[in-house]
Amino acid sequence: SILIGTPQALPVNLSYFNISKENSQSVELNWKTAQEKNFSHFEIEAAFNGLIFSKKAKVLHVENGNYSQIIDGLNEGIWYFRLKMVDTDGSFAFSAIKSIVISDDIDSKVVLLKNPTSENIKLKLKLEQGIYQSILMDQLGRTISQQNFTSNGLESELTLPHKPLTTGIYFLKLINEDKQIIAIKKVAFE
Repeated sequence: SILIGTPQALPVNLSYFNISKENSQSVELNWKTAQEKNFSHFEIEAAFNGLIFSKKAKVLHVENGNYSQIIDGLNEGIWYFRLKMVDTDGSFAFSAIKSIVISDDIDSKVVLLKNPTSENIKLKLKLEQGIYQSILMDQLGRTISQQNFTSNGLESELTLPHKPLTTGIYFLKLINEDKQIIAIKKVAFE
């Protein structure tokens, strides 16, 4: 490979960057910096279901390096967040991408029976009678596998033969015949 120009150091060294669910439509982002040199500000960028990142907030430099920001008005689905770290000269770098599932708390209709798992996904369901689709997605929102199943309207257990190629964190999305999201579950494969 060929390098043209001088490599630039990141304007900020992050100690950590975490995201947590506040309620069914908002999240809180927390991060801490170990070092800030010639630093201007952060921009919080978000992508819904892994599509296009857009700016959600601007956070100015603080002396102690402890940052927190709440982002409201989020739709149900998988959200991806990253920090854009902007230097005083306008150069920037991005943090690692973090993901979180936003959903109404209807998750009692769908319960994972074993998580983490090394095999198939086992669920306990309390769904209305009908045809549903299960979609296993990676952390970037790409579909790994999908399968249709039928619910008889009674409480039941279901085994879905979803198995990714590699270990890691995945998301299982269940949708009904009307294409409405019924549940999104985070699944760890060992």
